[in-house]
Amino acid sequence: MTVSTAADKQGTGIDFLFASGATGNTHNPEVSFTDKTAEGGADNSFHHRMSLIKFTFKAGDGLIFDGMEPASYTLDGLKHEGTFDTATGTTAVTEAAESPITMQLGGATTSQVIILPQGVTTSLDLTVSFNGLDYTTTLPNPSKPEANQFSAGYAYTYNITLSNKGHHGGRTGDYPVGTRRFEQCKHHAVSPTYRCPGACVKPEPAHRYYGATAAFAGGGSTKRKQIKNITI
Repeated sequence: MTVSTAADKQGTGIDFLFASGATGNTHNPEVSFTDKTAEGGADNSFHHRMSLIKFTFKAGDGLIFDGMEPASYTLDGLKHEGTFDTATGTTAVTEAAESPITMQLGGATTSQVIILPQGVTTSLDLTVSFNGLDYTTTLPNPSKPEANQFSAGYAYTYNITLSNKGHHGGRTGDYPVGTRRFEQCKHHAVSPTYRCPGACVKPEPAHRYYGATAAFAGGGSTKRKQIKNITI
């Protein structure tokens, strides 16, 4: 089946889960999609087959949200058209070129984007619209479980702090570019081309899904996580 992760398609309808290998028979008709690895068996439980990018937006130096939160953000550098095979649970990207996606926040300070699992050759560009101005940064690429790859079943969390430090006259290029404050990252000076080197981020265990009978979409966002903190 074809899949689009464009802004108007976001939601549980494209958050695909898949399980296989569970069996039943006429004497034992109940089919249980569970993880039996602890007993030496197979993992027949459901797993998320898409990737998830999560954002948390915070007010930093010189800024206060207080009822006037960021209006929207645009994420550029990903491909949003592809396929999901309901027989095998595999996804594929079919779009030839990257395209931006703009998400409206509607007063919220958290947001998420479901995407097709894919590799990235360059860092993603993020632009946040707040109080009539654009705050821009470059997001570090994933480092785990595979470098430069948004993997199936994983969530990647970016904590974004907006700051007026270094702002002169409101032009986009005058805002500090993101510095990720996490583990190995010791850099504080920023420039329009600065990108913080990757840090080792250990994924958290994924939650398991039980009791379903087919590949389907919907239901939660409990995936393995990477968390990156960025100030712009």
